[in-house]
Amino acid sequence: MSNIVVFVNYEIKPEFKSKYLALMKELKLNIMAYTDIIYNVYESKEKPNFFSEVFHCPTRFSFNQFNKLAESSEKINFLLREVDKCILNYSHIQKENEHIAA
Repeated sequence: MSNIVVFVNYEIKPEFKSKYLALMKELKLNIMAYTDIIYNVYESKEKPNFFSEVFHCPTRFSFNQFNKLAESSEKINFLLREVDKCILNYSHIQKENEHIAA
């Protein structure tokens, strides 16, 4: 049995914080209702509006199950698109400065 832990780090737009937090609560409920993934969202104590999503997948199947759910569930897909609108920078890189590395 393998464990997979996925981290997603980003900064949100300060004016969207309330919306973001509401979306994340709903997203967490949906992820945990349809998968066996342990999912949490953390805000940095040192840097307000910097968040980390942590997906703890007990098996490779769990990880694949979430990916399929993200693609097939209209609700989760909608929530993910709305969350993306709240994000300013991924991993401390401004969106306009991003490019595909590989």
